[in-house]
Amino acid sequence: MNDMNRLNDNALDQVSGGAIFEASGISGHDPKNPWEVLNEKGEVLDRAATRDDAIWLAGKNGVSRDEVTWDDVLKMRGLK
Repeated sequence: MNDMNRLNDNALDQVSGGAIFEASGISGHDPKNPWEVLNEKGEVLDRAATRDDAIWLAGKNGVSRDEVTWDDVLKMRGLK
């Protein structure tokens, strides 16, 4: 990771909406990149191999670093 692209803690506190989600076991997930970075509607913005990478990508994409469950994802997508 390039330090020039990292957000400081204050910037991370300003992000809102979205989340990270570990999609292993969910039909259609990418086995090489099981972590998904989601926007507030549950749409996949990015994928990552590790939780730490997903957290970094969430910051880069301006979304929350909060981890959610599949049930939460379904609610974000308006399917539940």
